[in-house]
Amino acid sequence: MSSLSQELRKFQDEFRTASPSESSSDVELFPMIQSGPLSIREEEVALSTLFNGVISSEEPLVDLTSGYFALYSPYQHQVFNSRCRWRILAASPLANGFYGSSGISGRIPDGYTILEERFWSGVKQAGKQELVDLREWERPGWTYHAKGDPIFPRPNPQPADATFQGSGFAPRLMRAPPRQSLGLQT
Repeated sequence: MSSLSQELRKFQDEFRTASPSESSSDVELFPMIQSGPLSIREEEVALSTLFNGVISSEEPLVDLTSGYFALYSPYQHQVFNSRCRWRILAASPLANGFYGSSGISGRIPDGYTILEERFWSGVKQAGKQELVDLREWERPGWTYHAKGDPIFPRPNPQPADATFQGSGFAPRLMRAPPRQSLGLQT
């Protein structure tokens, strides 16, 4: 394990020790680090645990949003095997930050459209069209970069869990240099 990886783990451990979980607050915040090169997968483990906790129930509603739709394969399988409802929002090709750029980068929005189409084919193959609402966000002149996943236990209209991510659910970013995310639980 690299010294940077050890330092990051030490920082996280110190934070958890200094932030007692017994609190009078209804909200708990916890930082997560995701870094493939450093073998730190806190966000990936937290999201998998969170998704595994809700997919067997029909009650929760999971909202996922990411500017660049490239849902990590294990998360796709959790959607395909789920009994709960999912609302997924991604940037339309026109709201993708690479739209209209010159050279090969101008083709990036098309690549995300292909990934979205493949995901939707998997949804249909799993027979989950009624449970998955996949939409694209677009506003003229704007780009879309939001990332997160509030989970709404029903009938409560407030989210019970949410993450605000650096990874945006993409496989490439699960293996990227360190990224910080924030988990929120109510």
